[in-house]
Amino acid sequence: GNVGDLLGDRIAIMAEGQLRCCGTSLFLKNRFGVGYNMTITKGPNCDIPAVNSTILDRIDGAQMKGNVGQELSFVLPKEESQKFPDLFTDIESKKEKMDIKSYGVSVTTMEEVFLKVGDGVGDGE
Repeated sequence: GNVGDLLGDRIAIMAEGQLRCCGTSLFLKNRFGVGYNMTITKGPNCDIPAVNSTILDRIDGAQMKGNVGQELSFVLPKEESQKFPDLFTDIESKKEKMDIKSYGVSVTTMEEVFLKVGDGVGDGE
């Protein structure tokens, strides 16, 4: 975790001038944290549908979040983290066939938690 998590200092989130929620960063990550971000660096002939189905078949609730430039990004629910090793083995075995240069997983950042809270603004509250 980051320093913010360990210090446990309370973070208040404001969206459009309204206090949205207040809690430690760890609590906020658990409440808003989507889980893990998986980033895949594509080769020039990357088979995106194959990559997509490999991840979605293995991880319930995974979603493709973006496909920009050389990068594909997916959100993987934290409840599914015990399935990641199998997913990595699977990707590793098909890496050349799907033309993937590299891949990695990171935990949702506080910044993304803020963005996600900001997204909740104006949805009929």
